[in-house]
Amino acid sequence: MKSPSSIATIAVLIASSVLESSCAGLRNYNQRELDHLQAARNEPFITCNVSKVHGITPPSLQSSYDNRLVCTSEATDLLPERAYFLSGSTVQGVDISAGGFQIQVSQSSIDDGYIINMNDTSMGDKIRIVHEEGRKLNNNGIIKEGNFKILAVRVSNDTTGFLSVEQSEEKLANDIFEDENNVETIYRKCSNNKVLLKKATGPNVNEGIVTINPPHNLCDMNWMKVTNMVLDELNSLQHNADYIMIIMPDCVDFQEARAWGFQPGHITAFQTSYASYPVTQVHELGHNMGQSHSAKGNSDYGDNTGYMGNQAIWSDSGSMMCFNSAKLWYFEWYSDFHRTIDAMSEAYDGDLVGMHDIRMGNVQQGSMDFIVKVQRGATEIFVMFNRKDGATRGVEGSADKVVITQQNGSAAPSLWLGDLGNSDRYTFENWGDNNENLIVESCSIELSTVPAKAHIIIYVEGATDIACPQNEVNETAPNEVNEIDSTSSEEWIGSTLSSTSCIDTPNWYDSDGLIYNCGWYAQGSNCFEFGNSFENFGETANTGCCVCQDK
Repeated sequence: MKSPSSIATIAVLIASSVLESSCAGLRNYNQRELDHLQAARNEPFITCNVSKVHGITPPSLQSSYDNRLVCTSEATDLLPERAYFLSGSTVQGVDISAGGFQIQVSQSSIDDGYIINMNDTSMGDKIRIVHEEGRKLNNNGIIKEGNFKILAVRVSNDTTGFLSVEQSEEKLANDIFEDENNVETIYRKCSNNKVLLKKATGPNVNEGIVTINPPHNLCDMNWMKVTNMVLDELNSLQHNADYIMIIMPDCVDFQEARAWGFQPGHITAFQTSYASYPVTQVHELGHNMGQSHSAKGNSDYGDNTGYMGNQAIWSDSGSMMCFNSAKLWYFEWYSDFHRTIDAMSEAYDGDLVGMHDIRMGNVQQGSMDFIVKVQRGATEIFVMFNRKDGATRGVEGSADKVVITQQNGSAAPSLWLGDLGNSDRYTFENWGDNNENLIVESCSIELSTVPAKAHIIIYVEGATDIACPQNEVNETAPNEVNEIDSTSSEEWIGSTLSSTSCIDTPNWYDSDGLIYNCGWYAQGSNCFEFGNSFENFGETANTGCCVCQDK
């Protein structure tokens, strides 16, 4: 849900109670906190990495939690790893809201709630971006392959119901690593064994799981406060985890979400009632690996063709599916079957196959494609045959259809544009410099062959015109599928005009992302509230969208 760009601050209070651990010999939390504060006094600056933090709830309750920034420091010999909330998004005049920056922060600019005050003008150079070569992080990097160890932390007093996590260590290990559908199996199958998630090891770590006993006043604590408590404990535990999943009792304050994940990062947090669900596990780890949301229509999480949307089944069994074409492209798991074209200079005429047939070895490299990317400047369109088979046999939307998705950059949100059955055609208006339209057309879809395939053509009208082969052409004209879906009355690339005297700026959307286009601004009071803000491509909605000029 769109909101003004102010970023909420959250008071993360220092615990005064004892945080006990199942690891014998650890000092109590009060003593560690005193050690931490004393060490902080000896180090005038901390260095931390800026990232976004995303929350997720069941689709019926879903809101957007994107306007939150955190900065995570790395553990040192003196200080444990810490996560700080940021109260603003600008450092030395630079907008850091996209994440991917490393900053140095004076200890005097951090209040007792571990909030870095970004809006205090008296801070001066107490907060600065680190400019040295190699120190600024690359937020566009997506984790693509490797063996990664996961440590799941149960924050649980198993003898006190409301302070307990409902999954035992054995049940949690099964739900994360061993049953039919979980974060381990989904990433392994969807990546064709390029991402392998293993159980972390270390003292008192049982099959990748460790239990930490919470303080008696855990209920209603902010989830980030509990996260920092856990990080303090883990600083004393010699583990080898690449990613940390923290499972907390439901009474912890999750700020209306059910799970949270840092993008990029290595920390995810879950309420116990939802920690065993593939939809929360896969989605939040996707954020850790650098991926943003998958939108459809006016919903940031509306894409039902992949896990970076939020339309999978919310249950322990979950949905058998993977990611949309844009996310899969940037994961590069099937890059041998990728094709990039400039449709202004070359048309595409070829067959698309599904993921399952590639995984089964049914497709010879170079003979058919998995994903085609059509690029024009910063605009990137991805076309994929969304085959319902194998690892994607439970895909929730657009099954066995050709799906068209837009994502302008590796770590950007994506937007579902349309899907094509037999003889359907999608038009992306004003693609060329002279307002030529880009056409994606499905000539035929064959599900009974091995491999199953969709024959498509892609071209620009008046520049690289091409037609489906004659033996595949129906007697009727192709069906147009320009609109996003039946609930969206206007195509995302620009509202349908009621007057020929005004033309929307082609393909304009505001600085918050693809879904905030002229069609979105046509709803309710959005023009009035936001029309003069969120400038992008040199324009706001008030100058780029006819609907706002009429209001």
